[in-house]
Amino acid sequence: MFDDATTLPIGRDAVEAYRRDGYYIHHGLFDQSAAREAAEWLKTQDHASLAKSWTEQEPGVALAVLPAVHTGAHPVARLARHPTMLRVAGALVE
Repeated sequence: MFDDATTLPIGRDAVEAYRRDGYYIHHGLFDQSAAREAAEWLKTQDHASLAKSWTEQEPGVALAVLPAVHTGAHPVARLARHPTMLRVAGALVE
């Protein structure tokens, strides 16, 4: 997907938009089957339990900060620690 370690996985305009807006949506980062598997897995979970085990709670925000989302063997963890995801996240916070 990327030519070498010095190539940004996203454009500079995306980084600027992230800094301005506070979020970044990358359509097509993962194939649809991986994203669908993660979504279906999330739908079958007890969301209150996930919030307590995965997040640092903020008032009024059920899943605000996900410090442990990358742990485990579930589909969401596999996406969270995928090398491409990590490169995009790294580019955003550089």
